[in-house]
Amino acid sequence: MSSAFIAALIIMLASLSGAIFVWKSAGSLLMRNSRYLVTFSAGVFIIVSYGLFTESIELGGKFLLISTTAIAGALFLEIVGRIMSTTHHHHGTDHGHSHDHVDAKRVLLGGPLCAPIGLRCQLP
Repeated sequence: MSSAFIAALIIMLASLSGAIFVWKSAGSLLMRNSRYLVTFSAGVFIIVSYGLFTESIELGGKFLLISTTAIAGALFLEIVGRIMSTTHHHHGTDHGHSHDHVDAKRVLLGGPLCAPIGLRCQLP
């Protein structure tokens, strides 16, 4: 096995164990404050994305090629996410169906399992 695959596997297991530990110890707190955690995560993601984008330009890449590749990657992940994840969705509080808290746990645990291959999924 390649060292990159082993490193990804170790990171995946560490992330999974962290998700389980946090969910067991602070699950209700996280559920009550999820809107703040999501916006914080979005801010971190924007800064990391900007850093990666500028780094690739500094490494000598052409702006048009880098932009096209980034947009293609975003579209690919959006399409795969729409195809694979049919049960997890977001909407306002006024909706006509109930949600089970197990769904949130599946999404939390599914992320570390699918992240190394770039997919968004949830456990059955």
